[in-house]
Amino acid sequence: DTNIRRPDGNMYKMQQRKFGCSVGFIEVKAERSDSVKRHEDMIRLVVFCKDAMEEKGLEAMIAVQVVGKCHRLLRM
Repeated sequence: DTNIRRPDGNMYKMQQRKFGCSVGFIEVKAERSDSVKRHEDMIRLVVFCKDAMEEKGLEAMIAVQVVGKCHRLLRM
């Protein structure tokens, strides 16, 4: 699924004025969204982070899920 889908947003490490590697992903849903869709987004975030950690050899990633005005922050 992550080969054909992209997260709603990325977070990048910056060095001086240059973008470095991705350090996290963001998924956003409307407040009135279906709870199943929200859970699917959370699983998708975990998979995005896992794949990036394995591919880049990173020890940690940041996952952010925003639902309406509420948000969840996960550090993996």
